[in-house]
Amino acid sequence: AWVLNPWSVRAFNALYYRRYRAATAARPRRAVVGPEPFFYPLDAVRDWNRLYGPRGFTQYQCVLPEEAEGGPGAAAGRFLDLLSRSRAASFLCVIKDCGAQGEGVLSFPRPGISIAVDLQVRDGTRELVDALDRQVIAAGGRIYLAKDAFTRPEHFRAMEGERLADFARLRAKYDPEGRLGSAQSVRLFGR
Repeated sequence: AWVLNPWSVRAFNALYYRRYRAATAARPRRAVVGPEPFFYPLDAVRDWNRLYGPRGFTQYQCVLPEEAEGGPGAAAGRFLDLLSRSRAASFLCVIKDCGAQGEGVLSFPRPGISIAVDLQVRDGTRELVDALDRQVIAAGGRIYLAKDAFTRPEHFRAMEGERLADFARLRAKYDPEGRLGSAQSVRLFGR
């Protein structure tokens, strides 16, 4: 677990950035790349996930909507500032524009900025996720459930609001006896 620390991540990011800048400054590269190295670049490093130590990592992904105070860029700045102040070193941070909301009852996307970061699981991870959740709630955003392992039920309810009533109706219709579930659904909705 000692491999991942603010200094090693900062050094890795600086080297990676300089390598990219040097390669593109010399000549812009164009090439056909197969799907494996394009979509799964970390798989080129054997057992890369072990860098996170015995407790592993979790990924936190949220979307910060266009309606956020100061706009999604300002909300993203506050989010990244909190991560930086928390010394939550991450080798991976993906920032994307999000389009229209999907048709699913608890669909993740909405117009705004999506941020995904890998977080080493360590003492204080729950508190960090709580702080990130509070920022997402304040911005009017939401988290990506497929990657969630720590969000508290009250934070999830605050993010989803009225969409949860629609989900509860569908859940009651298709599983009236409450037999279907997962560790995540029990954590967020109870039994």
